Amino acid sequence: MHRRARNPGFGRESAQEKTGDVSDVLLRQARKSGQLNLSNRGLTKVPDKVWRVNLDVPPEAKNVSLDCAEDDKWWEIVDLTKLILASNKLTEISPEIAQFPALAVLDVSI
Repeated sequence: MHRRARNPGFGRESAQEKTGDVSDVLLRQARKSGQLNLSNRGLTKVPDKVWRVNLDVPPEAKNVSLDCAEDDKWWEIVDLTKLILASNKLTEISPEIAQFPALAVLDVSI
């Protein structure tokens, strides 16, 4: 009878999963819409790049070429007004939330 070796990490979340790696695509959409939904991701901490979503604009977003309608433009960035962090494992919210002066909706429900 052949037994499989047990994976000691099976069922455990890695550090990356706990803080959640928020994709650049998701952040780009948030810059365009002013809304970011990070619900039900098992987050124990909001990733630092979320707090800097409107500050750390990628270089390609500053592309001044007007013939590329698909590119993000720095002048089209919308302030974050809605942040959904519901159904996560957060125990505190960083003071960095002050980076969102236009935030009107913050959902941290369980």
